[in-house]
Amino acid sequence: MLLKCYLIACGVMSLIAFVSFAMDKAAAADGRARIPELTLLTLSALGGGVGAMLGKVLLKHKSNVKRKLHFAVVLTTSVLVQVSFLIYLLVTQF
Repeated sequence: MLLKCYLIACGVMSLIAFVSFAMDKAAAADGRARIPELTLLTLSALGGGVGAMLGKVLLKHKSNVKRKLHFAVVLTTSVLVQVSFLIYLLVTQF
């Protein structure tokens, strides 16, 4: 049951994170106000790591690692923690 809830929560948060990354990328292209990095990283840390990583890679969002190293580190760490917890849930379920 916990595994199912975790997967649903991460799926919803990943969708929200991906959409947020897409909205921020569109705002940057149009010269509109951007979504703060802290908001994007918070969405990632709260379970949206996979969606955030997909948004970063597929949309080429904040792709300059030299200038945004902290962004890449926090995003990657979020994904690793979430995947590690998923593996833990899978192992302890059986």
